[in-house]
Amino acid sequence: MKTARRTGADLRKVTKTRAVVGANLAKGTELAMASNRVVSKRTELGVAAIADPRQAEHRELERIIPEKTKAFSASNAVLIKGLGEMAEQAAGFVINEMAIATRMTSELALCRTPAALLVLQSRLAMEWGGRVFSQYIELATLAVRSQGAMLTPVHRAATDNARRLNA
Repeated sequence: MKTARRTGADLRKVTKTRAVVGANLAKGTELAMASNRVVSKRTELGVAAIADPRQAEHRELERIIPEKTKAFSASNAVLIKGLGEMAEQAAGFVINEMAIATRMTSELALCRTPAALLVLQSRLAMEWGGRVFSQYIELATLAVRSQGAMLTPVHRAATDNARRLNA
């Protein structure tokens, strides 16, 4: 029963994660398109500034570095938080597996026949496989969620710029 519940939870998590992957893909695509438009418009402004520095749009050109620094710093902060969550989760997995290994060592020592040992080893291998799969899903979910959160500040800056520049 425990395995069936875990499988159901894993399937629900995979389904939700697939939706997040789709949203991340859409956000990444929009980011790429907005960035292209902003870079083109700012290149045009830069060339115009070289041709006639007195007529240049200095305010727009001055925004470039601070905007990028702010957006990528926010993205980096989200990355660090996500990596911390993943490390915490992985450490929990390791501690749990160590506790299970300790318990199973005792069970293995109590096996009286080779057949009993084989049955126990088979059960342990199957249980381990299920746990590893669930752990993989958990870490993948965290990674996908972090990816979307990391994109958000850069996406916001690029799309806001594209709107402001009418690019």
